[in-house]
Amino acid sequence: MSLIAVDPPALTEIARALWDVRDRLDGATRSLDETTTAEAGSSELTSGLQDFHDHWRHGLGTLAQAAGVAGDQLDEAVRYYCDVDAQLAQAVG
Repeated sequence: MSLIAVDPPALTEIARALWDVRDRLDGATRSLDETTTAEAGSSELTSGLQDFHDHWRHGLGTLAQAAGVAGDQLDEAVRYYCDVDAQLAQAVG
């Protein structure tokens, strides 16, 4: 027989850490948005910097979104585990 054990406080800590990662990545994206490549000197340099900006902005945004979703899903799992645990405790009496 297998035993399933869940540590809701540990899962909540992980969710919070993921939300913190999301917030930090969002901050990095905002900082990146505050930069400008309009006056880089040459068209090749400007184009290269804009390409760098666009790729990193997209990547950071994707990572931030994934971290936030994972945190939300862990938080939801904690609620479900706690609900099931409470229902089992009530059923057993």
